[in-house]
Amino acid sequence: MARRSVIVVRSLSLRNNGTERRNVSRSFLPPPDAQILWSRSNGFVEYAVQNGYALCGTLDEISFSLELCSEALGYNHNYPSDITFWINGVELCTFACPGDFGNRYGKFTPPWWFVDSTKYGLLTTISIMDSGVYLNGKLVNKNVDINALGLKESNRTLLKIGIKDDALHKGGFNIFGDKFGDYNQSIIFNATYKPIRNTKK
Repeated sequence: MARRSVIVVRSLSLRNNGTERRNVSRSFLPPPDAQILWSRSNGFVEYAVQNGYALCGTLDEISFSLELCSEALGYNHNYPSDITFWINGVELCTFACPGDFGNRYGKFTPPWWFVDSTKYGLLTTISIMDSGVYLNGKLVNKNVDINALGLKESNRTLLKIGIKDDALHKGGFNIFGDKFGDYNQSIIFNATYKPIRNTKK
């Protein structure tokens, strides 16, 4: 029988490369309880997940879900952004986010948040199995499977979310925590595996 390991991801680091006038590399560690994180134009964020789950047995599937949207000045529902996902440096897929949403308060967005700013996003799920990469339940990449991710080669799994340098739509991104937006969750990482059986008597 398959088992599932569920990890709520909170710790993160963000690197945002580039400004309007000069090329600058910056990195910082936000508070562990940060509820909204954004990057305008290009840049990326990396999350480190302890990978004890990968040593528990034979992995059938890993997936992660999060609420996100583009990042415009204020908000703009027609502001596309090509948001790409990687695991351990392997590119998974790109989500064509249609805009930055702020015409109403999210179900969990606090009332003190700025009226003319981002307030909610879209719940997005990426799954990786033997058959490929799925975006919101649709197979989008047959060239990468769960065995290509090197999940047992380190003591952590690196999840990267960002905008590629050659992206058609560099609309940035917002990532929501469990007390912001429409969904009461942080980033959730799931692993489904067949446990190792003890054959010793």
